[in-house]
Amino acid sequence: MMKFVIVVIILTVINGCLLLSSTNAQKAPYVHHEIYEQIQNHGGDKDIPVMIYLHKNANLESIQFYDTNDDNIISRAEKRTQVYQYLKQFTKINQHNVINTFAKHSANESIQYTSFWIVNTILVENLNEKLLHELLNDSSSSNDIKKILPASHNGLFRIKQIPSLKKSNNHKNKNNDIQWNIEKINANKLWDKGFNGTGVVVATLDGGVNYQHESLINNYRGTSADGKTFNHDYNWNDWAYKNKVPFDSEGHGTNVQGIATSSNGYGVAFGAKWISGKIFNYAGYSATSWTIGGCQWAMCPSPVNQPGKNENCSLGADVVSCSWGEDDATEPYLKKIVSAWEKADMIPVFAVGNGGPKCGTSVSPSDYQGVVGVGASSQQDNILDYSSRGPANINGSTLISSLPYTPLAPSIVAPGYDIQGPSCNSNDGYKGMSGTSQAAPHVAGAAALLLSTKPNLSSKQILQALHDGAEQKDLQDPDGDDSCGGIEWNKFPNYIYGYGRLDCYNAYTNLIKKN
Repeated sequence: MMKFVIVVIILTVINGCLLLSSTNAQKAPYVHHEIYEQIQNHGGDKDIPVMIYLHKNANLESIQFYDTNDDNIISRAEKRTQVYQYLKQFTKINQHNVINTFAKHSANESIQYTSFWIVNTILVENLNEKLLHELLNDSSSSNDIKKILPASHNGLFRIKQIPSLKKSNNHKNKNNDIQWNIEKINANKLWDKGFNGTGVVVATLDGGVNYQHESLINNYRGTSADGKTFNHDYNWNDWAYKNKVPFDSEGHGTNVQGIATSSNGYGVAFGAKWISGKIFNYAGYSATSWTIGGCQWAMCPSPVNQPGKNENCSLGADVVSCSWGEDDATEPYLKKIVSAWEKADMIPVFAVGNGGPKCGTSVSPSDYQGVVGVGASSQQDNILDYSSRGPANINGSTLISSLPYTPLAPSIVAPGYDIQGPSCNSNDGYKGMSGTSQAAPHVAGAAALLLSTKPNLSSKQILQALHDGAEQKDLQDPDGDDSCGGIEWNKFPNYIYGYGRLDCYNAYTNLIKKN
């Protein structure tokens, strides 16, 4: 059969300089218009931070895990390490031509760049007209490049808090009472059976953590045996401000981490160890490179403020809790990251967003296959008005028509109104927050509880158990629309409650029956 090859040529003039890009293999690289505008507005010599996305994606299905300890068990740590080794080698080969172009250019000026392996991307911190011209005109690099986008150009956002209707100030914990939300999901019933998350590592990627809070200090993995000294390497990293020790200025990250893993009756899996990456600044903003870097770090952490160096996948997370998402994607890099986590048997938990009560308001990656997308429910088991619902909405961007969305988000709901958690302003104070941000860490904690019952369960088995064990009979007819996507609220699974409300004990009993 005869094959026809289309040659694509792009001619662009910037300040009298001709940028020519051609390729016989595929289309010329897409360069975002903002990059051209910034170069044009600054005479061609402005250094612009950009993300370079390459065409080729790793085939994770080709990874065949091998037993390194001859014990017929392949641990999560081994899986993370083997996925890392595969991806590291893949990106080394596939980024070679682009990096080689950097090397040629560096004869005249230094190029500051960071190569990522969890997704085939490169951050360039100082792109200018000359380097862009070289990347587009060197056929070896231009053939490999799919897109060049501004480093901050994405629709990613940390899910905003919903103000509680009642005032919820910092309060002291007097008698270690178990909070209503913990009892509602029956986490304490698993505690009574001796399962509290011991042996499991839970990571949050958020706005930071008050690691010295009384309910978090003992199971922070960076806390030494004496409880007074700390080693933050491999346990903390800050992309926003480069702080060497964990901190949280506005409370969101501390509250989220506390719901998942704190003690004193406030957290679901108080026996689990926690680590955290700060990928959001004070305003709740994250650059693309912070997000990718944080997701890569959660899988294979590194020493503080040395992301990508001396990585140790054996210290990575088993469960990752993310109270954020994106609603205007320009490149499906998060799908590739989630796929790498899943291959390594990590459990990704994402909030669906606070865009309800309308249908079609859930955000990605909560709607990806293999992710637990979490909506928010009340103490009375009613869906909260602000909790986003499916089917997933792609928002109509022509750039994302091929994104692999799945429509079921939420897949489960959990308590999300005035959830008390540790304060960032006091080492013994607690404060309530509301939103799907608070619902998601309940599920992350529940996954840690289930993993502590049987450490070698796969992420798919955990997800199945969470769905199979979800409570349905106590759920309430929602205010407003009774259905989304043509499915009534009481036909399960649906686009309002998913499979139902989280129940840790029911999930455990389902695991016992099936495994």
